[in-house]
Amino acid sequence: MFHMPLSFMWVPLIAYACLVGAWYVSNRYFDYEEDRISQGPEANGGKELLTISIVAFLVGLLLLITARSPVLPYLIFALLMLLYSCPISLFGKKRKLKQLLIVKNVYAAGLWHLTYASVLYFYTPLSLHTNFFLIYRSTFPFFLIMFMFEVLWNIRDMKGDKVVGTHTIPNTFPPIVAQIVMGVSLAIAAWCMCSYRVNIFVLGEFVFLFGLLFLASPKRSRWFFHSAIYVLCLFNITLALTL
Repeated sequence: MFHMPLSFMWVPLIAYACLVGAWYVSNRYFDYEEDRISQGPEANGGKELLTISIVAFLVGLLLLITARSPVLPYLIFALLMLLYSCPISLFGKKRKLKQLLIVKNVYAAGLWHLTYASVLYFYTPLSLHTNFFLIYRSTFPFFLIMFMFEVLWNIRDMKGDKVVGTHTIPNTFPPIVAQIVMGVSLAIAAWCMCSYRVNIFVLGEFVFLFGLLFLASPKRSRWFFHSAIYVLCLFNITLALTL
């Protein structure tokens, strides 16, 4: 167990927020065909998204350079995020990691988790008091939360994913299976959080997320799914302050 120092470095946090934002926006650009099928007129795949993604990446990089903070972890994560969407040769065929059943969810959630733990280790004084493994283990609930979110977003995109050959839990198994997977993941995360200084805000977030996963449907508006992102941001801040 460790406690978040009050001297947390906000510049790296903003920089990595830019990187994560760039990843999300670039995925919206490259997944336009899937989104167009799943979300109809709400989908957006204009070239301005790619421009925004590049600008966000460069802004984050510039912030780190200006603050004289480590840049290498940032570049490594940018490469790993790019690998998620780029075709690679598997069994003689070119596939994307994001098209592989369950692998896509584990990879994406693991990358989110690794990024979160690395920000705490490389850019805060925590590295002076503990090791990376302890930070990684202590933030494991974040991996479970992100895994749940990955499956949730697959529900939003299940129609488009199926058309382009992307295998996900929602479009491969009956809907109840996806809800069970999300519920179990969220329940384990809540159980892990019991060893932390859980407050009323954390409990409220878990209650909201449990309700969200049972209401999830491809017919829901994209704003339904975006609301989960705002709760996730709040969860990140609360988790960092309660570790």
